[in-house]
Amino acid sequence: MMFENLTTPEELLAYRLASLLSGEHDSLDMLEELGRIVSTEDLRTVFTEHAEETRRQIKNVERCLELAGKPGDESPSPTTAGLAKEAHSLLRKTDTALQDTVALSAALETEHLEIGTYTGLVALAESCGRHDVADLLAANLREEVEAADKVARALQTTGGPA
Repeated sequence: MMFENLTTPEELLAYRLASLLSGEHDSLDMLEELGRIVSTEDLRTVFTEHAEETRRQIKNVERCLELAGKPGDESPSPTTAGLAKEAHSLLRKTDTALQDTVALSAALETEHLEIGTYTGLVALAESCGRHDVADLLAANLREEVEAADKVARALQTTGGPA
């Protein structure tokens, strides 16, 4: 789905949904990778559980695109790609003792981006009269808020090297 010029709220919604789909795939890749590098089973569980939630969220976004009549290609999500790149760069520069903190911080940054994106898309879907789409997006938003809280709690207890 290529949009050269977005001229309607519905086109904007479809474009943003496709970008969100791409971003969720980027987030899933990052969660799986970060889950492999953390040092404890408890932290691996945080990442594994959120990866499973993200897979469900991807299905919801795909369903939103179908409901909006625009299934198809993902639009790029340079922001999520940039966050993943930043996390990789920081992990290369960071002592092993700080990797859990870096991984959790990267996950939390991504969660907050997704919360903002979902909040805006729920409002846009509602303004387009797409309550079916808004409901699916709101369900994903609630999961993102819960995930951010869980990651923030893990980050507070991790706190870096002893």
